[in-house]
Amino acid sequence: MLSFYLKESVKIIGRAVPSFLLSLTSIFIAVLLISISLISIELSEALQNKIKSNFGLEIFLKENISENDFSIINEEISSAAYFSSIVFISKDKAADIFIKETGEDFARILDYNPLPASFSVKLKPEYLASDSIKMITASLQSLSGIDEIVYKEEYLNKIVSTIERFKLYILIAAIILIMVSIYLVYSTVSAILKVKADDFETMKLVGAKISTIKIPIILNSILIGLLSSILASGVILYLLQFIEKILTDSFKLINMEIVYILFALFIGPALGFAVSIFAVRNISLKI
Repeated sequence: MLSFYLKESVKIIGRAVPSFLLSLTSIFIAVLLISISLISIELSEALQNKIKSNFGLEIFLKENISENDFSIINEEISSAAYFSSIVFISKDKAADIFIKETGEDFARILDYNPLPASFSVKLKPEYLASDSIKMITASLQSLSGIDEIVYKEEYLNKIVSTIERFKLYILIAAIILIMVSIYLVYSTVSAILKVKADDFETMKLVGAKISTIKIPIILNSILIGLLSSILASGVILYLLQFIEKILTDSFKLINMEIVYILFALFIGPALGFAVSIFAVRNISLKI
């Protein structure tokens, strides 16, 4: 019986090629729009994590810090769970960086190095909340030998809040696109069913069962959904490779290509199935 339904679902394509192409195109667009929306959300999330991973603190040490105080500070910073990287910048290295960045050598004017030694540390993303940063800086500031801790909290908050708004806009757009896509597919299937209304009436007159009418239509929609997903997967794969080429290795979206391809291969048949079930609900044996 299953082979009969499969054959009938394939025959539907041959009997109505324009309808097949219309359904194929509508589901293809739907799968593509939904996938692009998800990729956009993933991109914004990756961008936010990248910005957070580059945010850090500059911990400046006092001029005449004792070896004991330095050892305590070094041990405290090295053992802290909230730092992803730690770099010690000596007074001499600080001077080299200053000369390299400004082109000015203060040694021509001064007979000593006024720049302090420091630790440049980067915080793990989960500790970048304002309260966490204040707690960390307060804990470090209590250590003897630390002169000042500098961080751009206002800059971080502005960047993160901008990205969060962007993610919200993308999410809203994704929901709208999904709704439009579902309506597009449903309208196409409904239009095809109306065109084939006479065929259904003929099938009823010859005593066809309701399953004989509905199941081939549902299988046909699933088949078209699968074909649409395969086409969309090719476009999505190309898009991911293009994004990685433009953004280099910053976002690693290509590592997610299998997930996106599998999602696309699932969403097409699922969309075809769900919409066809809803579209054929009014078909009955009543003449």
